[in-house]
Amino acid sequence: MNTHTSLSELWKKIRIAHGRTQRSIPICQNPKEEANKLIHNYQERASSDQLPAHTREKFLEMQPRKLFNIHRACNTQTQTDILVNRSHRDATERLTSDRSKIPDWGRENLVVFNTSKT
Repeated sequence: MNTHTSLSELWKKIRIAHGRTQRSIPICQNPKEEANKLIHNYQERASSDQLPAHTREKFLEMQPRKLFNIHRACNTQTQTDILVNRSHRDATERLTSDRSKIPDWGRENLVVFNTSKT
């Protein structure tokens, strides 16, 4: 063992030292097939076809409004960050009880996010 020994190799050596060897039979005979079964099962259960009819109808009714809001949000030009002046920085430092938590680079590069709602 050295600094380049992988973690899996290290665990193998620990198991050998404890008298346990690697399993000769894998837990799952065909892992890829089992993974595909699990994915298919999840896909069926997560499908909106499993929802009650009135819920599916409500989703369909809300879909145009949802797409409109997404399109509007994507095309809205808003400034989400502004340069921080000294008063912003000082106010932020006053809110921090331990100033050592803000490194020097952080004091110079604070960003204030615009939280206005559209």
